Amino acid sequence: MRIAVPDFESIVEEYHDTKNLDTVMGLLYGGQDYEFNHHRQTYDFKRLSDLLKLAGFSEVERYDWKKFLPEGYDDYSRSYLPHMDFEHGRLMSLNVVAKK
Repeated sequence: MRIAVPDFESIVEEYHDTKNLDTVMGLLYGGQDYEFNHHRQTYDFKRLSDLLKLAGFSEVERYDWKKFLPEGYDDYSRSYLPHMDFEHGRLMSLNVVAKK
């Protein structure tokens, strides 16, 4: 299974560096612009890994979206701040793969 969720560690680093809460609000709470666009949990790698292992998954590790996504495909696993700055930006997505 592959999971891409907002990375709380990256969110904290971004806020620490910029002191701009508006930049990270959507990452923390979702866009809230339609019924299902809400975040109800916050994850860092340890918390997500522990929960996946508790659910019976193993081999929990991060994955590199560049090695997984087809050319030109866009999803949350490529979320950067500044937006789409793959070269100089900060990856805001916690990308995890696990086996069951």
